Amino acid sequence: MNQFGFDDDNRAMLNDWFKDVYDSKETIDVNGVSVKTLEPADHMLFLVFHAFKHFIFGSFGVRLMIDILLYAETYYDRIDWHYITEGLEGVGATSFYADLVDLGNKYLGF
Repeated sequence: MNQFGFDDDNRAMLNDWFKDVYDSKETIDVNGVSVKTLEPADHMLFLVFHAFKHFIFGSFGVRLMIDILLYAETYYDRIDWHYITEGLEGVGATSFYADLVDLGNKYLGF
């Protein structure tokens, strides 16, 4: 899986977390149409890693931060938070995520 590119070691490290992602996909119903998607923990990790990649290489927007926070709020009970912590620690994004959540709580009402 090449979600983040292989231009450098940081991007390759992010991709490593998704090499077996299709093993745990799920199917959801969207207006009567079956759609295959990532299971909630992988989806959450992808959203955070995507923002982290943009942060490392420039910046990311408030819209992406809101998407992450809304996803976490909506799927909180279905997300394996130990897996998320392991992923964040594995790529050095723990502080990034903590700050993202802090900003959402303080300024966006999450």
